[in-house]
Amino acid sequence: MHWYKESKRFTDKEHDWPRNKDGKKSKRPKRVQMEAAGAVVGVTDVLSGFANAFWMPKYFGEMGIQAGLDGGSLEEATKLFNIRKSKPADEGTGVHQIIADYLSTGTIHEDPRTVLLLEDVDAFLLDKSAYMSEETFTADIDTFKYGGTIDVISDTHVIDWKTCKKGRTPYWKEAAQLAAYDQKQMRQCTNVYIDRDTWRIVGIKKWSKDQIMYGWELFELNYKAQEILRMKI
Repeated sequence: MHWYKESKRFTDKEHDWPRNKDGKKSKRPKRVQMEAAGAVVGVTDVLSGFANAFWMPKYFGEMGIQAGLDGGSLEEATKLFNIRKSKPADEGTGVHQIIADYLSTGTIHEDPRTVLLLEDVDAFLLDKSAYMSEETFTADIDTFKYGGTIDVISDTHVIDWKTCKKGRTPYWKEAAQLAAYDQKQMRQCTNVYIDRDTWRIVGIKKWSKDQIMYGWELFELNYKAQEILRMKI
């Protein structure tokens, strides 16, 4: 899980990270320990149950079946599944980092696809100096305490990059994520979809204010559901 404290990522490098009885920093601290340390959960973790309940079983189920067919044995199928499962996330992280480095320091990576990617980013943002990249935050809104890392933000816009395969239909989960990032400021919330192979922008979804309000309701529901599931029976 991702944790945040005082508008920054909270990791085991911090001196007040929860410790075991032997005084060593815990490798798997419980949520109650993290909250006692003053940390709050990340937006994407709040919404993880939403993803798990809908598209993920089908997506990973089909991936597992295909890995079994291609692998020929349980061991090989397991290896293939783990590689294929992590590949989209790894590719997405790489693209995010390239954009973040460019916006924050002007760094241009060597991959030849970078030039076209950054041309698209420049054309979309128009004036990149008006935006901040990879901004971390913590929020306390209507009893909901959480944190996150926003891809791109300004006084008027909240933008989240998404990598995909040749474009796709936006998900309501993405509206919920942006609504949590916006913190009821009613900025223009936008998802920008980038092809994982070509690194070109293949879609843009500008969510309406009504859609973002529904997104906030979805975020609230997921947050409340996690709270209820933590209650002792």
